[in-house]
Amino acid sequence: MTLKRITAALTAFILIISIAADTPANYQYPVNDLSITDYSSKTSASYTLNLKWLRPLASTKMEGGANVTQSDTERAAGYEVYFRNATKSQAFAAPINDSLLKTNNSGASIKTDTDESIGAQCTLNLDGGSIYAFRVQPYHNHTVKNADNTYTIRRATMDASLSESVALYLTDISLTASASGHNMTVTWDNPTMDGKEIFTSYRFYYTAGGASVASIPMTPYAEVAAGSPDLIRTRDGKLQYTFYDGTLQVGKLYAVKVEPLFNGKPARTQQTISIANKTYSLSYRGMNEREYRANDAYVNPSLNVRAEGQDYARVYWDSLQSSIQDIESIWIYSSGAQDMSNMQLIGVLTGDSAYDTNIWLTDRPAIVTYYQICINYPDIYNRPIWVWSEIACFDPAYNDFSPYKPIVITPVTDNAMWRRFI
Repeated sequence: MTLKRITAALTAFILIISIAADTPANYQYPVNDLSITDYSSKTSASYTLNLKWLRPLASTKMEGGANVTQSDTERAAGYEVYFRNATKSQAFAAPINDSLLKTNNSGASIKTDTDESIGAQCTLNLDGGSIYAFRVQPYHNHTVKNADNTYTIRRATMDASLSESVALYLTDISLTASASGHNMTVTWDNPTMDGKEIFTSYRFYYTAGGASVASIPMTPYAEVAAGSPDLIRTRDGKLQYTFYDGTLQVGKLYAVKVEPLFNGKPARTQQTISIANKTYSLSYRGMNEREYRANDAYVNPSLNVRAEGQDYARVYWDSLQSSIQDIESIWIYSSGAQDMSNMQLIGVLTGDSAYDTNIWLTDRPAIVTYYQICINYPDIYNRPIWVWSEIACFDPAYNDFSPYKPIVITPVTDNAMWRRFI
C-alpha cells in the first residue's frame, strides 16, 4: 500500500470517529422522589394507584462530540412507568401501557407530560400478599448524525450521580386461622422483597363473633418477631404461628386479623421503610379500608390421649364449663385411621357427667389408634349443635406408663382449667 493510500485511509477513519463522537448535551437525571397514593375501592379486587413525582432538573453533566444535537428541552420530555413483584423476585419488564395511565394533565400522555409536578393513575390486577416495586424512567432525546448522513434519535444517557427512587406497594395479605382448646394457629402470606424479610414482627388481633364483627378491636392481641424460632415458614412460602389464650371459647367462631410491624409499629401507619440501609416510600390499602382478616376461626375442643398404667389409655380434654353450658352429651370415638374413617363409638357421657367430666378411660390399644370426641348441646332455639374435637393419636410403642396427674394452673377466668401433665 502506498503512502498516499495509507494517508487517505487514516483521514477517512479519523473523519468517521469524529462524526460518531458526541457533542455537548445534557445527561438525564432520574426521578428521585416517587411516591404512591392508594385510591383502591374497599371491595375491589384490583388496585387503583396514583403515582406522583416532580420533573427532574437539568443535569449539569454533559457528553461531548460534533454530531449530536440537543433536543428542544434539556429536561425530561416524557416518562415510562415500570413495576415488578419483588416478593416473587421478578425483574422490571415492559413499561405499563400508556393507555392504562391517566395523567393529572387531562388528555396528556405520560410520554409527553412536561408539567413540573407529574401524577399518573392506573388500575392494576396484582398478586395478593406481595411487595411490588415501582420505578419511573424519565427521558429526553438527542439527535445523532450518522456517518452516512442519516439521523438517529436516541435517549440521553442517565446521570447516575443521583439515586433513582423506587416506591413500594404492599398488596392485601390473606390468612387462615383455626383453634383447638386454648391454642390458635394463624397462617398468612409472607411479603418478602427479593427473598429478604421486610417486616420485623407480626401482630394478631382476634375476637369472638366471626363475620358478624364489623371491625376487629385492637385488643387483645398476640405478637411474634420475624426471627422467632416459633415462627414457622411453610413449604408454600407462607408464615405460621400458634399462640395460647386461656380465654378462647370452645365451639365459638372467631374473627382474626394480622398486621405486619416495622420496628414495633404497624407498617400500615408508616410512609417510608428502610431496607438494607436504603429508604423506600411504602404505600398500601389503609387499615380502615381493608382488614387482613379471616372470619372462620372455629375453636375445636383440644384432645389428648396417654397411657394410664400398663392396661389403659386415658382420653382427656379441656374443661368445657366456661365455654359451653347445657352440654347434653359427649360421644367418644376411636379409629385405626388418621382421618377417623370407620370410627367406632367407645363411650358416651350424658347429663351431669357430660358437663363435669373431661376424661374417658379405655383399654390400652395394641396398635396405633386415633380418638375424637363430639359434644352435643342446644342453641338458643333448642336446636342441636355438634362440636367435634381435634384428633388425638395413641402410639403403643411410646412406653409411658406414668399415671395421669392433673395440674391446676392459675386461671385467666374464674374457672380452673386442667392441663395435660408433662
